[in-house]
Amino acid sequence: MVRFLYRADYRALAAFLDARPSLAGCTVGSMLFGPWDKVALQTDLAREDAGLRWANPERAIVFTGGEATQIFLQDEGTRQPALQDILAISPQIEAPRGMQGYAVAPVLTPDQAAKTDAGGMSLAEQPFAGALALEAVAIEPPTGNDEPVWVITWWRVVGPLPLPAEELIPNPPPPGVYSGPRLKVFAHLYVAGEQAAAGGEPVASDDGLWVDPYTLQPGDLVVQWHRFGPTRASDTGYRLVLGLYDPLSGARWLTAAGNDSVAVDLSP
Repeated sequence: MVRFLYRADYRALAAFLDARPSLAGCTVGSMLFGPWDKVALQTDLAREDAGLRWANPERAIVFTGGEATQIFLQDEGTRQPALQDILAISPQIEAPRGMQGYAVAPVLTPDQAAKTDAGGMSLAEQPFAGALALEAVAIEPPTGNDEPVWVITWWRVVGPLPLPAEELIPNPPPPGVYSGPRLKVFAHLYVAGEQAAAGGEPVASDDGLWVDPYTLQPGDLVVQWHRFGPTRASDTGYRLVLGLYDPLSGARWLTAAGNDSVAVDLSP
């Protein structure tokens, strides 16, 4: 664990990137996932044009510019099983010591994915704050009773994200100082026919944005996996309600129509 604790993998990545000035716009996996990971890398990185994106491979991945992306992940840590399946068929590339590199094509939206909301409107045409557009949603049905439901979401960065200035907070933070993220996806799952998306309590929630929003740029494609459960084998369908919010202030991002969420009907 010494290599991990002292961030020797990121030191090696910095030297690796400095020696390859044409290599830019990569995605880097992060186990601790926070601004201090970026500090650990930037301490040794001489160049300023690397344009790295950061993601937690347990839950998300970023395709820069929506194109095939070079992705570097640490040897340690776990990965989303569906992502691991994608990596297994992706070409491995040269990587620094302590990391693995892959050239990964964008995860194409499956034909069975929902691309319209519960009212029939295109999801892609309803970006939040003119910055993040939910392009599609797909469900991975449970394999049995009391098994989790995995839902995949595809988000396109269509404009600059209206985020507050990024602050570097000590870890652990001083008493009373907020050190959490400034943007999250809220994802609430309802069982079809049992609860109204606009009123009742969801049967499950899984909020999170498992990428660093401060590193995203217009054109990027973010793929996330949300975990809900346990569920029942008798459930015949779900309604998923999604939106974006600032966990510190509670303020929600709105679409151009003034909506703070979209609802998508899903069938297992």
